[in-house]
Formats: sequence, structure tokens, C-alpha cells
Amino acid sequence: MFEITIDTEKGNLHSAILAHCSKYIIQGNAMNLIAKGCEDSDLNDDESTVSGGVIKIHENKMKMQKIRMELGYGEYTLNYYGAIIYINHQIASKIMADADGYIRPMVTLQLKCDNMEAIKTFLSEMTNTEKLSKLNGSTTISCFVMNQKGGWYLSQRIPKRLSSTVFFDNKQEIFNDIQSFIKERQDYIKYGVPYKRNYLFYGPPGTGKTSLIHAIASEFNMNLHIIPIEHEISDSSILNGFTRLQTNDENILVVIEDIDEYFDEHSNVTFSTLLNTTDGILRKPGFITIMTTNHINKIDKTFLRPCRIDKMIEFKHCDDAQILLMLQHFYPNDPLLYDMFIQTANRIGNITSAMLHSFFFHHRNVPLAEATKQVISFMKNSKHSSNKFDGMYS
Repeated sequence: MFEITIDTEKGNLHSAILAHCSKYIIQGNAMNLIAKGCEDSDLNDDESTVSGGVIKIHENKMKMQKIRMELGYGEYTLNYYGAIIYINHQIASKIMADADGYIRPMVTLQLKCDNMEAIKTFLSEMTNTEKLSKLNGSTTISCFVMNQKGGWYLSQRIPKRLSSTVFFDNKQEIFNDIQSFIKERQDYIKYGVPYKRNYLFYGPPGTGKTSLIHAIASEFNMNLHIIPIEHEISDSSILNGFTRLQTNDENILVVIEDIDEYFDEHSNVTFSTLLNTTDGILRKPGFITIMTTNHINKIDKTFLRPCRIDKMIEFKHCDDAQILLMLQHFYPNDPLLYDMFIQTANRIGNITSAMLHSFFFHHRNVPLAEATKQVISFMKNSKHSSNKFDGMYS
């Protein structure tokens, strides 16, 4: 068990941790909250709502003021993406004098956890002036991956991806659909429609599924929670993983990779578990889930019903329109040469966006006329190692 004692006298870390903890509390004096920046008399139960450590108070029904809520004194247990962290926030028996000579109690704050990396990640969020992936100014998103016990570990933090670097005709339609979903929560509740959005991205490898997921997470400031295809992943893994995800965290994008693999007879994940977590009783309200597959024909048709999959998006090999989008992005000053390049590229056949994006990147400083001469040989070599650039460019 690792133990960390927080310095409560200097800096803002102590206060930031107490405010953030209220989102993750699963046991303890969870309602023992202290409002910072207001008088106790300002807090009226019928005028305030608590959400994610921030209390919103309506003043004269004219404006809304946000006041940060912090944990009071006591012992707490919190679930931080599968890792259990124990918090002890107490007034010590000792007293001390502050810089102005006033006598006051000494406050202690201790964190304990079996997973040192979990504590480090938790604390690193507190030391940033802009909390990771929650504010528009953040430049990175976090990728959490599920393990066989259903815990979520931080795999990596990746730079956000501009939507302008994803060359997919219908991307704006998808962005608009997600934006509408986020804004229309009350309509879902009013009309008794489950507040969830499930997407299925299907098509050949390297056609842009991963790229669009990356761009969506970046556009909407979401953290990626990825369920990988591994033999160790089982029903209990997925059930535990979904249970551990916080229902009040609207910045979660769940990604189930290669979902067709779960329909294989050797899979340790059953059909009923997939239904319960994506569209059944264990579904988390407000979550957006994107499932991907290279082989849609392997998926049970009952799983593809409109009530379960809200939107199915097909990804194909590059057509002329998609090639043109890339040419306009990489060679905006050479429109007269576009047709020649497209005609040359079409001679290859079945070009993926990953292959073409890779080509343009590696030839970004080569004149388009010269690049056109090299595209066929490059593509042929890429097909022999088709997975080389998929993760980076697809």
C-alpha cells in the first residue's frame, strides 16, 4: 500500500484534490461538503444542484454562480478508473500559528492506494491549471484501456486531432449528430427515450475509422475508454468496466474495437453482456459508444437493429471526392494537376485513406507533378505492409 501525505499549507493542490474527489466517491461521508467562496446562508436546497464537485446557485433567478464544493473532514474511498484510493482528511490534535500569528488547527490529508501509478495520474490532473481533457484549451486527450479485471489504466495521452485532417465526406454530419445528442438530453427524458448514442463504424482496415474517433474525441473534449480485443477480456471484465465508469462524467467516449470478434464462438464475452452494456439495463446514461468492425457480416443481425445501433457509418476505399479533399489539403496551390493525380491513383485500385495520407505526408515537400510519378510504386509497397501506417493515418 502506497501512502502520500499532501502539503496542506502551500499551493492549491490540497484544495483541488478535495474538490475533484466528490466525483469519484463510492463510500464515506460523501455529503460532507464545504462550499468555498460563499456564506452558508447563501446555500438553499431548493435553489442549488450538485454536479461533479461544483454547486450552481441561482441568485434572484437572474444569474447562475458556480461555487466549488470540497470534501469535508472524514475518511473516504474513491474509485479512480478501477483503482481504489483511500482518503483521510482530518483535523490533527496539534495547533499551529499561521503567517499572521493566528492560532488554528493543523489539517492533514493522506492518500493511500495499492497502485502508485494511479495516485500519480490522479495528482497530475490536479497540478494542471486546466484539467486534462475537460476544457476547450486542453491540447491532449487521455486514452484509457480496459484490463481483464475491468479496470481502466491510462495507456497514453495523445495530442488532439483537428477535424480538418480527417478526409471523410460525412464527418460534419456525424459531428452535428453528436452535438444534437449532447444538447437534447431533456428531450430524451421527456419522451422516455434512452439517453445513449451507439455508433457502428464498419469497413476495410485503414479507411478512416480510427481517425474519425480521434477527431470526435478531440472536437468534444472526450477521454477515450477503449475495450480491446483480447482473449482475457470476459463478461466480468466488461461488466466491471462499465460499472466503474462514472455516470456523471459526460466526457467519456467508449470505443469497442473489432466488435465482430465478440461474436466468435471462442469469445469469452456473451451476446447478452454486449446488449446489457450498450443498450440494456447496464447502459450508462449519456455515454457515447463507438463500435468498429472490418467484417460487418460476422455480426449478429439482431445486434444491428436501429433501436440498438443508432447510426451505422460505412467507410470505403478512397473515391475521387476523398482523394480531392486530400489534394486540396496538401497541395492547395496546384488545382490544375489534381485530375492527373486522381487518374494515376485510380490505376492502383482499393486505395485506403491511411495509405494515401501516408503518401501525402511523406511527399509533402515534393512538387505534385513529381509526386504523381511516385504514387504507384509507393502504394504497391504500402499494400505489402498495409498495417504499417494504419494507426497513424487511418
